[in-house]
Amino acid sequence: MTQLFDLISFPPFKLKDTINVPIYQALTRVICSQFGTVYPSIQPSLKLIENLRDKLVNSNNPEIVIKNGTDYYNYLNLLIHRIDLNSNTLQVNFKWSDTLKRIIIVVLH
Repeated sequence: MTQLFDLISFPPFKLKDTINVPIYQALTRVICSQFGTVYPSIQPSLKLIENLRDKLVNSNNPEIVIKNGTDYYNYLNLLIHRIDLNSNTLQVNFKWSDTLKRIIIVVLH
Protein backbone atom coordinates (compact mmCIF):
# COMPACT_ATOMS: atom_id res chain seq x y z
CA MET A 1 0.00 0.00 0.00
CA THR A 2 1.36 3.41 -0.98
CA GLN A 3 1.69 5.88 1.86
CA LEU A 4 0.81 9.54 1.32
CA PHE A 5 4.36 10.54 2.24
CA ASP A 6 5.71 8.28 -0.54
CA LEU A 7 3.81 10.39 -3.06
CA ILE A 8 5.28 13.68 -1.87
CA SER A 9 8.40 14.35 -3.90
CA PHE A 10 9.50 17.54 -2.20
CA PRO A 11 10.39 18.56 1.36
CA PRO A 12 8.30 21.59 2.41
CA PHE A 13 9.19 24.00 5.18
CA LYS A 14 8.84 22.64 8.69
CA LEU A 15 6.22 24.99 10.13
CA LYS A 16 7.46 25.21 13.70
CA ASP A 17 10.90 26.16 12.43
CA THR A 18 9.60 28.86 10.10
CA ILE A 19 6.86 30.64 12.06
CA ASN A 20 9.13 33.62 12.67
CA VAL A 21 11.58 33.03 9.83
CA PRO A 22 11.41 35.44 6.89
CA ILE A 23 11.06 32.83 4.15
CA TYR A 24 11.22 35.51 1.48
CA GLN A 25 14.74 36.46 2.56
CA ALA A 26 15.83 32.84 2.91
CA LEU A 27 14.58 31.95 -0.57
CA THR A 28 16.18 35.08 -2.02
CA ARG A 29 19.54 34.12 -0.48
CA VAL A 30 19.48 30.57 -1.82
CA ILE A 31 18.43 31.69 -5.32
CA CYS A 32 21.18 34.32 -5.36
CA SER A 33 23.75 31.77 -4.23
CA GLN A 34 22.76 29.42 -7.06
CA PHE A 35 22.06 31.87 -9.87
CA GLY A 36 23.80 35.08 -8.83
CA THR A 37 20.61 37.15 -8.73
CA VAL A 38 16.85 37.06 -8.16
CA TYR A 39 14.98 38.37 -11.16
CA PRO A 40 12.28 40.95 -10.32
CA SER A 41 9.64 38.75 -11.95
CA ILE A 42 10.05 36.04 -9.28
CA GLN A 43 10.08 38.33 -6.23
CA PRO A 44 6.26 38.57 -5.90
CA SER A 45 6.03 34.75 -5.91
CA LEU A 46 8.60 34.50 -3.11
CA LYS A 47 6.69 37.06 -1.03
CA LEU A 48 3.45 35.18 -1.76
CA ILE A 49 4.98 31.95 -0.43
CA GLU A 50 5.83 33.72 2.83
CA ASN A 51 2.31 35.21 3.07
CA LEU A 52 0.66 31.83 2.41
CA ARG A 53 2.82 30.21 5.10
CA ASP A 54 1.85 32.95 7.58
CA LYS A 55 -1.86 32.47 6.89
CA LEU A 56 -1.50 28.70 7.15
CA VAL A 57 0.24 28.94 10.53
CA ASN A 58 -1.95 31.66 12.04
CA SER A 59 -5.45 30.68 10.92
CA ASN A 60 -7.86 28.29 12.61
CA ASN A 61 -10.36 28.46 9.75
CA PRO A 62 -10.34 25.06 7.95
CA GLU A 63 -11.09 26.58 4.54
CA ILE A 64 -8.22 29.07 4.84
CA VAL A 65 -5.81 26.42 6.14
CA ILE A 66 -6.62 23.99 3.32
CA LYS A 67 -6.51 26.64 0.57
CA ASN A 68 -3.35 28.34 1.80
CA GLY A 69 -1.69 25.01 2.61
CA THR A 70 -2.40 23.74 -0.90
CA ASP A 71 -1.22 26.95 -2.57
CA TYR A 72 1.87 27.11 -0.34
CA TYR A 73 3.02 23.65 -1.31
CA ASN A 74 2.14 24.07 -4.97
CA TYR A 75 4.51 27.05 -5.07
CA LEU A 76 7.20 25.18 -3.14
CA ASN A 77 6.80 22.23 -5.50
CA LEU A 78 7.42 24.51 -8.48
CA LEU A 79 10.50 25.95 -6.79
CA ILE A 80 11.99 22.61 -5.75
CA HIS A 81 12.35 21.66 -9.42
CA ARG A 82 14.33 24.82 -10.15
CA ILE A 83 16.45 25.44 -7.07
CA ASP A 84 18.02 23.33 -4.34
CA LEU A 85 15.86 24.18 -1.33
CA ASN A 86 17.96 21.89 0.84
CA SER A 87 20.97 24.14 0.36
CA ASN A 88 22.90 24.97 3.53
CA THR A 89 22.56 28.67 2.76
CA LEU A 90 18.81 28.43 3.29
CA GLN A 91 19.15 27.40 6.95
CA VAL A 92 15.51 26.30 7.13
CA ASN A 93 14.51 22.70 7.80
CA PHE A 94 11.89 21.04 5.64
CA LYS A 95 9.16 18.62 6.64
CA TRP A 96 5.83 17.75 5.02
CA SER A 97 4.19 16.05 8.01
CA ASP A 98 4.06 19.21 10.17
CA THR A 99 1.79 20.97 7.70
CA LEU A 100 -0.31 17.89 7.06
CA LYS A 101 -0.82 17.61 10.83
CA ARG A 102 -1.71 21.33 10.99
CA ILE A 103 -4.34 20.91 8.28
CA ILE A 104 -5.80 17.79 9.93
CA ILE A 105 -5.92 19.39 13.40
CA VAL A 106 -7.69 22.52 12.14
CA VAL A 107 -10.11 20.65 9.90
CA LEU A 108 -11.06 18.08 12.54
CA HIS A 109 -11.17 20.51 15.47
